[in-house]
Amino acid sequence: MARGLTLMMMVMVVRMVTATGPTEPSTTLAAKDVGKDTKESPVVLTWEGVGETTEEGDEGSFGEAEEHGSEMKGMNNDGGSERGSEQDGVKTEGDGEMGRTRQTESEVNEITDGKDNEGGDEGRTEKGKEEANEKNSEKPHDKNIKHGANSEDDEEEMGDYKRKPEGDAEELRQKSYKSNDDRKHKVTKDTKRTETNDAEEGTEADEKDNEKNTAKQKEEGEIRNKKTQQEDEERQKKMKLSTDEGGEGGTGGAIRAYLVVGTQEGWREGRVEEVQLRDTAVLFNYDYQVQSEEGVPRCTSGEPDDSLLIFLPRAEGVVQGAAGSVAAGLVESGAAILLPHHHDSHHRPLHALAGWTRQVREAVKRAGVTSLVALAQRLQESDTLRRSCRAKVDKAGRVFHVLNNTDEVDEGGLSLVRSGERYRVETEGRAPPVLLATPSSEHARTLLLSLSDYLTGELHPEHGCQACVEASDTEFLGEEEEETQEGKKEEEIIMVGVFIERPQPFLSVTLSSVFNSQLPPQSTHYYIYNQVQEYEAQVAQLASDLREAGVRHVTLGDLVPDDPTMTQRKNDLLEACRTVQGCSWVLHWSATAFLNPGIAPRLIRLATHLHPSLYHHHHHHHRRPVLAPALRVQQGDEASFWRGINNKNTSMPEPSWDHTSVISGNSSMRNHWRASCLRELYIIPRDVIIELTTPYTHPLYSNATLAFCAALRDAGVPMVVTTAVQNLGVLVNTTGYNLGAPDVTTYLKNADFWRVSYLTPQWRDIAAGNLSAVLRPCHEVYQFPAFNDQFCTDLLRLAYARNKWSPALKQDPRKRAPGRESVPTVDQWASDLGLGEMMDALYEDVLKKQLMISFPHSNPDVVVASQIARFRPGEMPGLPSHHDASSVTFHVHLSPSDLYQGGELEFPRQRCRVKAGAGDVVVFPGRLTHPKALRDVTEGELHKLIIHLDMYHIKLRHF
Repeated sequence: MARGLTLMMMVMVVRMVTATGPTEPSTTLAAKDVGKDTKESPVVLTWEGVGETTEEGDEGSFGEAEEHGSEMKGMNNDGGSERGSEQDGVKTEGDGEMGRTRQTESEVNEITDGKDNEGGDEGRTEKGKEEANEKNSEKPHDKNIKHGANSEDDEEEMGDYKRKPEGDAEELRQKSYKSNDDRKHKVTKDTKRTETNDAEEGTEADEKDNEKNTAKQKEEGEIRNKKTQQEDEERQKKMKLSTDEGGEGGTGGAIRAYLVVGTQEGWREGRVEEVQLRDTAVLFNYDYQVQSEEGVPRCTSGEPDDSLLIFLPRAEGVVQGAAGSVAAGLVESGAAILLPHHHDSHHRPLHALAGWTRQVREAVKRAGVTSLVALAQRLQESDTLRRSCRAKVDKAGRVFHVLNNTDEVDEGGLSLVRSGERYRVETEGRAPPVLLATPSSEHARTLLLSLSDYLTGELHPEHGCQACVEASDTEFLGEEEEETQEGKKEEEIIMVGVFIERPQPFLSVTLSSVFNSQLPPQSTHYYIYNQVQEYEAQVAQLASDLREAGVRHVTLGDLVPDDPTMTQRKNDLLEACRTVQGCSWVLHWSATAFLNPGIAPRLIRLATHLHPSLYHHHHHHHRRPVLAPALRVQQGDEASFWRGINNKNTSMPEPSWDHTSVISGNSSMRNHWRASCLRELYIIPRDVIIELTTPYTHPLYSNATLAFCAALRDAGVPMVVTTAVQNLGVLVNTTGYNLGAPDVTTYLKNADFWRVSYLTPQWRDIAAGNLSAVLRPCHEVYQFPAFNDQFCTDLLRLAYARNKWSPALKQDPRKRAPGRESVPTVDQWASDLGLGEMMDALYEDVLKKQLMISFPHSNPDVVVASQIARFRPGEMPGLPSHHDASSVTFHVHLSPSDLYQGGELEFPRQRCRVKAGAGDVVVFPGRLTHPKALRDVTEGELHKLIIHLDMYHIKLRHF
C-alpha cells in the first residue's frame, strides 16, 4: 500500500512538469572580455557572438539562466524536504513551487535497449525495476517535446525517437494518452526480443502503472499545460538575461563545460598537439582535464546535469566555439550525445564524443563499459545503443568536424573567415566548435596545426600578433632578462654550426653575415663544415676572420666528402652540446641563409621567451620550440619552412594554403607560426637536444632535413617560424646554378644579393634622391658611379670564358638582313653570353633611373642592343666620329682607367672628352646632337658594355 502511494505521488509530480532533458543554456555568445586578464597587448581583442538560436522561439530555447542552476540540485514542494538530484533518476529545480523534472528518453527506455545493454539489467533490484517502469510511463510526453530542428539524416537515425512537430498542447497530450496502448504492445514486443524474464516483468508492471495513472494524468493535464506555458515565458526572459550578461564562454556562466583528453597515441604534456588543444580550450573557458588512467573521469559524477562533457581520446584538436555553441549543436540535432563523423572510411575512426554530462554518465552504465573511449567506440558501432542513449553521429557538423586527407582550405567547403576581431574555420557554412584530425593522416594533422594559429585569439586580422617583437625593440615585449643572484645574466653557450653543402652563388655574402651576426664572441662556439672543394679558401678565410675578431672557439672541419658524412657532422654537433656544460642552444646555419646584422641574438632571446608568449593562458609545462626565422628564397615562393604535408606523399612537406600570405611581410601576418618542417637556419634548445639522439638520421628518410623534421614531429616537439621580427634576411636561390658561372649571371634569381654585391654605395644614394655624386662632364652627357670593380671583373671573366669575339666586319652575320654595321667593333653580344634577359632587367632596375635623371622627358624606349666591346692596339684601337643608331646610349666602363692609355670618349660638337673609371656609366644621346669618337687606345686594353635604347620595332627589325 505504501509503495503504491509513493508511486502515485511520484507520478503526480512527474506529470506536472515537462521532461525536456538536461538544462540546455542559450547559444548566444558574447565574449568581449576574453583574455583580458592574461593578455598584455596594447589592443584588447573582442569576440562577438557567434551562437545560434532556433526558429521556433520559445520551443527552440534550451536553457535557464545561471542564477537558477544552483536550485536544480534538489526538489522543493512548498518548503518540504529536498530530494537529492540523483534520487529516482529525477533532477528538479525548486523555487517554492513544484520543480521541473529533467528526464531524458535514454532514462525512459532503460528496459528496451535489448542485447546492446550487454547484461546491464542483470542484478537489477526489484526497486530498480519499479523505478524503470515509472520512467517508462512518461515516455509519450518525452516524445512530444521538441528540442530543435532535425536534419533528414538525424530523423532517419533516430528512428522511433523522431520528434513530432509542436502543435496544440492539449491535442498532443490526448494523443499521447491514446498511444499508451500502442506503446505497451511495442514495449512488450521489444521485451520478448530480449528473451529475459526481468524485461517481461518490467513490461507487465509498466502496463499496470499506466492504466492506474491515466485518469490522474487527465485531471492534471490543464495544470501542466498552464505551468509549462509560464515556465517557457520565464525561460525566454532568462535566456535574454544570459545573453546580455554573457561572459567569456558566451553563456553567462550558465554552462560548465569539461574537455577531457585521453592519453592514447603517445600522449605527453607539452606536445605541440596537446598545447594547441589546451590553449584553445582555455580561451573558451573549458575545464581542461587529462584522463591519465583507465576509467570514467571524475567530472562525470556529482556535477550539474546542465554541464557539458567533450571527450577526445588523444590530445589533437582545436576548440573554436564556447560551450553555448556545443549546446546549440546538441539541441539542434535533438541528441544528448554527438559522435564525430568520419568522411573517409579508409582511416580508423576517432572515438570521441560530446554530450550532456548526465546522459554520458547514463550511457556508460547502459553500455556496460568502464571508459569513455570504450563508450564512444560502442556508440559508433551500435545503432541500437545510439538510439537508446539518444546519441547520433554528427553528420551535419554541428559540434565536430574531422579533417581528413582530402581537406584543404578554400576547397571542398573548408574556409577561414574573419569573425569580428578573430578568425574561425567554417565548413559548409557552419563553424563547428571542435575541429579534429584523422589520426592516421599526417596531412590532416598538419593542417589542423596550421589552422590553430588563427584560432588561439593571438592573431588579429588587421594588426597581426599582439605580443610579438617590434622591429625597433631589442628585447622581447613584456619579458625581462633572467638574472643570477649576483644580478648578472648567466652566460649561455651557443654552438653555431655553419654548413656549406652544395654549390651556390654569393657565398662570400652569406658567410659575411655569419661574421657580422653580433653573437657574443666569448660564449659562441663556431663549427664550420664544408662539402664543396672549390670553396675551401673562402671557408678558411671565415674561420680566420672569426678568430681575429676575438672568438675563442672556432673549429674548421676537414672537407666533408659526401651527404652521409655531413649528416653525421650535424648529429655530432648536437652531441657536443649535450656533453658541454652550459650549452643551451645550437644554431643550425646553412650557408644559403643570410641574416641581417643583430638578428641572430634577437632570435635567441625570442626563443628563450617564446613558449610563455605563445601559451600564456596557463602555467603548465611546455617544451621550448625549435625556432626559425621566415626567410624567403630570392625571386621565388620557397622559404625556410613548410607548414603543410603532401596529402599523397606523406613523407614530403609542402607549402600550406596560407604560405604566400605568411611570407608576404604584411603587418597582419606578423606572428609565430607552427610549421611541419624547418630548413637552412633554425635554433634548437637544449631540452630538445637532450631528448632526441641522432635526429638527423631516420629510418624512413635519407635526407637530413626531412629526417630531422620527422623526428621532431614524432616526438611532438613544436616547430615554430616567426614573422614577428622585421627585416630578418633572405635565402639564396640556387636553382639551376652552375659552379663555374660567375655570380653576376644570377641577377634574375638573386636580385637582392646582386645589388648588394655589384652596385656601389654612391649609386644607392643617388637612387634614394641624393644626386651629389652625379657628374656632367659635357652638355647633356652624364656620368654615374653605379657598378663596383667586382661587377667589371666578373663580367669580363664571363666574356673571356666564352672568348668568341666577333671581327670588326661591315657585314655582321649576327644581324638580320641587310645586316650592315656602319661602325663595326670587336665584341660579344650579351645575348650570346646568356645575359639578354638580364640586360632588360638591369635596364628596368638601374639604367632607367639614370635615364630619367639625365633626360626626364625621354620616350619609354627599350634595350635594342647590348654588347661587350674590346679596344686595343693592333686590333680595333678606337672608333671614328659617328652617330649611334639609338635614341640614348649607355657606356659602362669595365677597365680601370690606369690600365690603358688613350681611349677617351670625345664629343666634338660639345668640345669635351670623357675618360671614366671602372664601373662608371656615361649616358648621352645617340642620334643627331651628339656625334662622338673613341680615341685610339695606345697601350693596354679598354673594355666597355655598350647598351643602345630605341623604339621596340627597331629591336625586332635588326636583332
